Amino acid sequence: MDILVFGDDLTGCNAEAVLFRHLGWRAQTLLRHDQTLPPPQGAATIWNTGTRLLPPDRAADRVRSMMRLVLRRWGAKTHVAKRIDSTFRGPIGAEAEAMLELLPPGAVGVVVGAFPSSGRTVRDGCLYVHGVPVHETEIGADVYTPVTTSNLAELLRTQTSLPIVRVTPEEAAQGFQQLVQRLGGTDGQRLLIVCDAESDEDIASLAQSFATWPVPILPIDPGPFTVHYFSALAAQQNRIFVVSGSLMPTTRRQLTYLEEHSETRLLQIDPLTLAAPDTGPACLERIAQQVEQAFAQQPIVGVRTDGSPCGGRAAVDVSRALAVLTEAVLERVTIQGLYVSGGEVAYEVLHRLQAEALEPILEVWPLCILSRIVSGPHRDLRVVTKGGSIGPDSAVYDSVRVLLSGA
Repeated sequence: MDILVFGDDLTGCNAEAVLFRHLGWRAQTLLRHDQTLPPPQGAATIWNTGTRLLPPDRAADRVRSMMRLVLRRWGAKTHVAKRIDSTFRGPIGAEAEAMLELLPPGAVGVVVGAFPSSGRTVRDGCLYVHGVPVHETEIGADVYTPVTTSNLAELLRTQTSLPIVRVTPEEAAQGFQQLVQRLGGTDGQRLLIVCDAESDEDIASLAQSFATWPVPILPIDPGPFTVHYFSALAAQQNRIFVVSGSLMPTTRRQLTYLEEHSETRLLQIDPLTLAAPDTGPACLERIAQQVEQAFAQQPIVGVRTDGSPCGGRAAVDVSRALAVLTEAVLERVTIQGLYVSGGEVAYEVLHRLQAEALEPILEVWPLCILSRIVSGPHRDLRVVTKGGSIGPDSAVYDSVRVLLSGA
């Protein structure tokens, strides 16, 4: 996914980039609005428009020009978003309208002003900063961009002529058609939707809901909603292969948790049969076919060996057999993430995939690391490696969620 986020000042752009990084995405910040746009990299690019202090018409003109450049050079499939100030300063409505003009008819701007970890929440359409209406804080007397009301719809109406609708998280979950019925039809009309959110869970729920809407969505927020929304889109199309070669009881509990909490198919295999010279080739072919068929139905498929303990030289042979199986699966199925547990298994798998180096991205749990392969035929494939005896029951589930939600 190529993502381009417009932010109206540099500090906000960097804050957005870090949110993407925390979920394992590549991210970069472009400092100047007039600099050369680099080629798309399948990552999140946050571009500083420098428009916070501009009059609405000038800000809209600049953003419109930058938007045209992005669509011309990166293509219409580029995902775009508008990063706003967490206290709603600046010509937000004008910039949002300029961006929506260049999106397909029916595009919807979703305004989620909350940033709960920074004390910003939205309740009944009003923005609060640590529980105080934003216009009653020092932001209400800001020298350059005073915020005179905490009602976000009222603020937006002073900056744009677009229709503005308030939607609760419950209404968003009901889907797009419910909104159409409520409005008496939209006829491809562009509009802005203002949403309440008081927690990170609220924001994640909104993102999951809007990711199912059949119209183009323009996220407009201080950062969390944008990241959750694009992660939800990625999760709809990503496929993750799980290779568990650990025999630890901890791993068994973690795999059970994964199966109970996600759409996952784990194949229990006999590692000794897979590793044996006389039975291995036929076993490998059969399992690879089963994995391919399972991926046609589910986004998370894997193999586990914890039902058949083995040790000594057999353990090494099993690790290498799992590596050969992984290679065979990747030849049949395009995957976006690989989870591997057990140190020897992880080494043999990555060696078989001709990975010479890993770029660490994120610590999901201690000794459970998200990385990216940096060279070889599987360059940029995201991989989580984990020791078999570490982490809570949710550790494998958490790892797979990170893989699902990433670029």
